[in-house]
Amino acid sequence: MTDDIEWSIDLGESSVPDLTIVPAAWASESEVTLSAFHGEGGEPLKGVVWSVLGAGSIDEQGVYHADLARGYSFVLIVATYEHAGVVHEGHLMVPVPFSSSPSVQGSA
Repeated sequence: MTDDIEWSIDLGESSVPDLTIVPAAWASESEVTLSAFHGEGGEPLKGVVWSVLGAGSIDEQGVYHADLARGYSFVLIVATYEHAGVVHEGHLMVPVPFSSSPSVQGSA
């Protein structure tokens, strides 16, 4: 038995997330800038509240900093945006390190 903790995330939902999160810029294998959108096209949303489940951190601008020392395979990034009293959410699974999935880096 080790001290490692295994965990999982259940993404079961009753509806489709109404925010789309996309990688806007890959700075390195441990840093990516994310943008959130509501609906089709348009400009990235301002005032998004970002959170991360797993290793690493994300700042107010949507820049995710992976904690490569933790060794997680994936993290879940969550974006929350409130407009006119309605809360909108979206999520994105991100491989860590990013180099473990070259096709993901190629999507930005």
